Amino acid sequence: MNPKVTIIVPIYNTSLLLPRCLDSLKRQTFSDIEILLIDDGSTDDSQYVCERYCEKDSRFKYWYKQNGGLSSARNFGIQRATGEYISYVDSDDYISENTYEIAYEKASHYGVDLLNFGYTYFDAKENAEKRTSVLPKNQVFDKQVILDLLKKDPLKNKLLWFSCFYLFRTQYVNKNKLFFDESVLLGEDSDYNLRSLLSAEKIYSIDDNLYYYVFNANSLTQHRYKEGLLEKFSSQFKARIKVYKDYGIFEKDYIVEISRNYLEHSLFELIRNEYINHPNKKALDNVKKIRRDPMFVFCCKHYKHSKKCTRNKKILISLFVLKLFYPLHFLLKKIK
Repeated sequence: MNPKVTIIVPIYNTSLLLPRCLDSLKRQTFSDIEILLIDDGSTDDSQYVCERYCEKDSRFKYWYKQNGGLSSARNFGIQRATGEYISYVDSDDYISENTYEIAYEKASHYGVDLLNFGYTYFDAKENAEKRTSVLPKNQVFDKQVILDLLKKDPLKNKLLWFSCFYLFRTQYVNKNKLFFDESVLLGEDSDYNLRSLLSAEKIYSIDDNLYYYVFNANSLTQHRYKEGLLEKFSSQFKARIKVYKDYGIFEKDYIVEISRNYLEHSLFELIRNEYINHPNKKALDNVKKIRRDPMFVFCCKHYKHSKKCTRNKKILISLFVLKLFYPLHFLLKKIK
């Protein structure tokens, strides 16, 4: 008989943190689960750790594959999932002991395609902060709620962040071919969550903090200088535009909001990346390159600032949109 929940754990060189994650899965009060450990080409002791758990508990299953990235590892797991529902847990995080007891009971009771739950975030100093999504709580709803929220800064309200905070019905995942887009080099969860939310007929969200997301200083996303960041944002942007077209929402309100996301958020991450790490002249040249990228050509054309946009940001964005690079460069040098 197939298990109720398949838990997919992508692993890459996290042997020191892995036992904490796997112990939290092993201790689940809901035991009807399978745990797929997908080793994405680790070169540390991750394999040894995984095999130790597999020997003691038949619910653990281990695969080693050539390194292909997080999306590749998750897709590998999706193709082998036999559970009624699918869940993702990152190997440097862990979960509450009653996560699947609560999540499966709610998801199966209401027959939903997608269940969302809260999480606790631990920062670099191990300070804990409980967080939950902006989705309506304790009621079944459909994608119309998602369509409305996509007009309200989905980046800032974290609607599309982290697939680990959802439980996905496997039949619906397979029916809608919901695999992670391996061409997306940054924020792959956002693309996957967006397509999942727009494909779902019934969605449910609860406040319960069931997942523990831990800041990892060794993560590639935490490196001071991020190589190829423009190309990574561009891959994310192209995927987002494709989703909007595929789901018939390539319309003014959504286009304006996506332009806000990239100009009021992504642009400043790109600028910080340049001005912290490059000499002034090279930083200026790279800002010009950023402005020429098709992503920002599109966003500058459709942009209208949000109500939350600060005065200083408005000035910098206006200079960027109008290609007034030298005054922009002068201000950036003062505030970097």
